[in-house]
Parts: sequence; C-alpha cells; structure tokens
Amino acid sequence: MTKYSLELKLKAVLAYLEGMDSFRTVANQFNISLTPLKKWVAHYKEHGIEGLMSTYTNYDIRFKMDVLNYMNDFGVSSTHAAAVYNIASPSTITNWLKQLEEYGVDA
Repeated sequence: MTKYSLELKLKAVLAYLEGMDSFRTVANQFNISLTPLKKWVAHYKEHGIEGLMSTYTNYDIRFKMDVLNYMNDFGVSSTHAAAVYNIASPSTITNWLKQLEEYGVDA
C-alpha cells in the first residue's frame, strides 16, 4: 500500500515545477514532508509520470552493480542515483552498498 496517491504526487510535483513557490511552501500546501516532494520532483524530471508510480522490483546483480558503479564513477549520492535509475527509495541503494562492502559481490 502506498502512502501517497499518484494523483497527489503529480499535483504536488506540478505545483512546484509550474509555480514560483519553494519546496517548503508546496510541501505545506499539500501537507507532505520535504523529502518525498524533492524525491518525486527528481523522479518526475528523469522519467515523467512513470517516475511517480509505485513499483516493486527485484533487481538483478548486474543492475545493482551498474547503479553502484554509476555512483562511484560520477560521485553522486544514492538519492541522485535513485532518481536516474527510477528506484523508489535511495535506502535500497545504500543497502546494496553496505552489502557489497561487507560481503563482496556474492552478497
């Protein structure tokens, strides 16, 4: 179950992108936190409305390594990489990184 509907996400993102208001103002207007709003805007910019849709995905090792290599090569955060690769939560990537560091590629 998703906490926020697709309709709410889209309205909030468009309000931010089309308006002159700050993240904080839009977040207050829609009664949401800043963090999800910033994530939604980043995902929308990269993938359009599909970036706002909730999905459950089981990622294969090659994909995980591509994401981690992208972060390493370009020095970007897990939040940025999540937006680029349309991964719902940056913490997913952080977990992959921890597993790689602790257990190696076989993790």
